[in-house]
Amino acid sequence: LLLENLVNPRNGAACMRTCDGYGIQNIHVVESYEPFKADDKVAKTGDRYVTVHRHAHFYDAVDRLRLEGFTLVAACLDDDAIPMEEVDFKSLDRVCIVFGNEERGLSDALREQADIKAYIPQLGMVQSFNISVSCAIFLQHLRAEGKIKPDLHHDQIAALYKQWVVRSNKRSVTLIKKHDLDCKDF
Repeated sequence: LLLENLVNPRNGAACMRTCDGYGIQNIHVVESYEPFKADDKVAKTGDRYVTVHRHAHFYDAVDRLRLEGFTLVAACLDDDAIPMEEVDFKSLDRVCIVFGNEERGLSDALREQADIKAYIPQLGMVQSFNISVSCAIFLQHLRAEGKIKPDLHHDQIAALYKQWVVRSNKRSVTLIKKHDLDCKDF
């Protein structure tokens, strides 16, 4: 998932919580205009379990995702966007759904970088869903298409588990220092 300059911390938190629910470990955020924030009350600890990769510019995020083999699917309402059901996700190796700012949508520059533009067809009068709802709908569709699979190695899971244990205990830093444990990353 790539989020560009989200404004509302509740939306960022809801997207994080949804990613955690689907087992998605990594979220990339572009913070060229807006710092990414997640509302703790909405995240419900989901922010503890998801790794956020922060990028000052969209091209840094795009370069990293392309290096990791991702196809970028921009969620947008452009004239050349197609319904998400028409995207052949099964033919794609790794997929990154890209969402833009709640008010302005995706930047033109990021739209140009997208490999595919897709939208969620709607039956009502409004043009789009809230970003957190759109995130959940896209991820459920990807799951139904068999595109959401665990991809962490055992050593990565062990390192993340160690981080989660430390983050979930309010006294963890005190205990680590007291017992001189090797936890430099915390």
